[in-house]
Amino acid sequence: MKTMNMISRRSFLKAAMAASAVSALALTSLDAVARIGRMSFQELFSVDDMEHAEGWRKLLCNVYFSTFITLVFGFILTKIGYANIWPLFGSANQLLSALVLSTLCVFLKVTGRSNRMLFPPLIIMLCVTFTALVQRLMAMVKAISNAAAVTIPAGETTWGAVFIANGLQLILAVLLIVLGLNIVFHSFSAYKKAEHNSEAKA
Repeated sequence: MKTMNMISRRSFLKAAMAASAVSALALTSLDAVARIGRMSFQELFSVDDMEHAEGWRKLLCNVYFSTFITLVFGFILTKIGYANIWPLFGSANQLLSALVLSTLCVFLKVTGRSNRMLFPPLIIMLCVTFTALVQRLMAMVKAISNAAAVTIPAGETTWGAVFIANGLQLILAVLLIVLGLNIVFHSFSAYKKAEHNSEAKA
């Protein structure tokens, strides 16, 4: 009997420790995601001189307001399903790698080192990313057009469900394309303005 009690206590202790570890991981992940999302949201509207910025800009950069907006979007995403935007995660990830490569190109030029080896992967990354985004965009437009042209039987689905499944991806695909073009433009401008070995001259 004592042996059984010891075994049950050990099992309970193991289960409690496992539950604590899982809950700690979930809470820290949620905290990290909320902070990063809030900081990214603030970066979209922040300027160098925030003291003399417009009122709406100060509101959007407010810590509490930006955190609330970030959490609201996260809550909406849990309701409509993250799988609706998951196909675009790869494109967003590749855009981030293209941004890193372009930054390295400028850094190596400024420090007087060779950066030619970075141009092929940068070009390939941008071409693959934009191709995937355009293909996804065309697929979403076609899906929405077909849903609008066909009468949906009652009880099977609704136009709102079709828009959530495809329209959300369409909006994000357009935003990612605009972001990608913005990255290309600013990276090219920064690389053109950067002087070779300017860091050593300074």
